[in-house]
Amino acid sequence: MLIVQPGITLLLINLSGNTKTEVTVTAHAAAAGGAHKHGERTSYTTAQVSVTNQAATAGEHKHGARRHARKFGHAHAHAPGFAAAADGATRDEYHLTPKGGDLRSQVMLLNGKALATGADGSIPRLEAVKVDAAQPIAVAPYSIVFARISHFHAPACS
Repeated sequence: MLIVQPGITLLLINLSGNTKTEVTVTAHAAAAGGAHKHGERTSYTTAQVSVTNQAATAGEHKHGARRHARKFGHAHAHAPGFAAAADGATRDEYHLTPKGGDLRSQVMLLNGKALATGADGSIPRLEAVKVDAAQPIAVAPYSIVFARISHFHAPACS
């Protein structure tokens, strides 16, 4: 059964073994070029992403020793698509990493906990980590992150 929920979900993959990436998402409203609805210009909301890479030191995946910045798009402080972000909103994050940072590991971790099926083959409950929506999304080396931003409003998706 498909459950439709408001907001957007981002899939972020970091295939680098020595770089932590931080991703900041902002919203930007723009008028559709030449589109009119009963004489009015229609608009749409886009998500813009800013990416910052940090070199990770041996055995450390949370804070890099040096920062190397690369930005894509531009950030807008007046983000109209984030209705509740200024009011202490959170987002749900799911971080998949190999145990010990070893790509050959037989164990995958979800938010630091080993994923394993039950004795009857049942799939474990996938629990999200609640993160302050104002903070960047941290993508550790060799990891996959799903970030669900429920307070992002995109009228085109309504």
